[in-house]
Amino acid sequence: MPWAGPVLGNLLVGKNASVLAGSDTIYITVFVTNGPPQTVPSFPCFDDPNPKAPTLSSHDAVRGNLIADQALGVVLNNDSVGGSFIEIGGGGDTTCAVSSQNVFGYDAKSPVYGVIADSRVGGNVLVNQLDSCYWGMFRVTVDDSMVNTNMTLSDPDAMTRSGRCSTGTATEIPRCPPGRAAGRSISRRRSRA
Repeated sequence: MPWAGPVLGNLLVGKNASVLAGSDTIYITVFVTNGPPQTVPSFPCFDDPNPKAPTLSSHDAVRGNLIADQALGVVLNNDSVGGSFIEIGGGGDTTCAVSSQNVFGYDAKSPVYGVIADSRVGGNVLVNQLDSCYWGMFRVTVDDSMVNTNMTLSDPDAMTRSGRCSTGTATEIPRCPPGRAAGRSISRRRSRA
């Protein structure tokens, strides 16, 4: 279903539900296992007439909190969340299999994953007890604190974070192979840039 934002209050994402919101026309460099780096569109619209050279973009907004409880996956690109981003549990599984039975396999032709990219979160980012193929954060400004704990992710590049905390603390529990829970924390204090 097309996004009809902005969401004026909180957005609640329930068990086995998904959100794939926002799109942009920027290009990023990705590193692939079997070949040289490639420059590709970051996240074009599914209905862009030319997805290899996209012209369509959207900026979606949640004015309150985005709370995902046992959700299949949450993908935000070129979006803003006025409050906190909270994702507890869910994530599909750690097989990284593509299934036509969910929006990721059907529309995006990918395994289930979660990402926040080219976005802003006005409060905290909390991700806890997620079992998925991949979760990452790129070019994101978090106005408060970020905590990622107890995540089981299969992709070796999962748990990638490239963002900026304006104030507050960034705490990460490192990723572990499937079937193992993370057990130590790394805490860094970020200052206003």
